[in-house]
Amino acid sequence: MSGRWFSIILGVLAILGAAAIVFFFFEWDIRSYLATGGEPTNSEDSTSQNTLLSVALSGDTDLTQQTAKLKAEGFKDNYIVADITSIDKSGDKLGLNINLPSTEGFETQDVTATTECTTQNTTSVSRDDYSVLSENAELFEEVEVGDVLWAYCLDDSCGVVGRECVLVKVTGEE
Repeated sequence: MSGRWFSIILGVLAILGAAAIVFFFFEWDIRSYLATGGEPTNSEDSTSQNTLLSVALSGDTDLTQQTAKLKAEGFKDNYIVADITSIDKSGDKLGLNINLPSTEGFETQDVTATTECTTQNTTSVSRDDYSVLSENAELFEEVEVGDVLWAYCLDDSCGVVGRECVLVKVTGEE
């Protein structure tokens, strides 16, 4: 009888060990898993899916380093953090004041950007604790002047933003 219990315990330990190895070896991103409801993504860009949201939520963002990267590489394919200064819902455009921290303080650059922030790639978060207010957010239903947008520049002048968008709700939360 004790041999049978030994086999059962050994089997359970083997299953748990195998699960732990798979979990840690493949560095499973539980946040992405939960965000997609466990569904795999088929997009070519799946490796960067939720990257910007993860950066924003981590609170471990060095915007001075990001500014240096923007200055060295240009805007295209890099993310920006910008205050929203105007909204043109009919043209899917936002007036953005891009924040570029430097060692001497802040530099800013104003642009009017067409947005490609689809509901599938837009999340809104609270300014207070960056808790997720809504996933798959409809940007132009939620955005207000004074909110902050984290997004990728899709061209050299940052005249088009998208790929992944995080709307930080600064206004309208009271």
